[in-house]
Amino acid sequence: MVEFNIPHGKMRIHAEGFFRDAGRMQIQRMLKYLSLSRPDEGQVREIRGWLEEQIRREKTEEARGSKASCKLVEKYGCILGYVDKILGGNDGGS
Repeated sequence: MVEFNIPHGKMRIHAEGFFRDAGRMQIQRMLKYLSLSRPDEGQVREIRGWLEEQIRREKTEEARGSKASCKLVEKYGCILGYVDKILGGNDGGS
């Protein structure tokens, strides 16, 4: 669960469903709002770790021939790039 401020309140999202189903613009907007909420390094590491784990899982499925997993690997990799760009999430540990 990721919680962050939005202009008129707070928002909570379930990362798995949101990142899987949301479009690029929705994800960028969410990360921008999260950035404005000033997440701590732990929150950014948690999001990065979750995305990296999903990429590993989907690559395993992709190796089994799942085309859907191939697309999710690409999508999660792209989201990871957004995290690094918008949240400054590149902690050098990965």
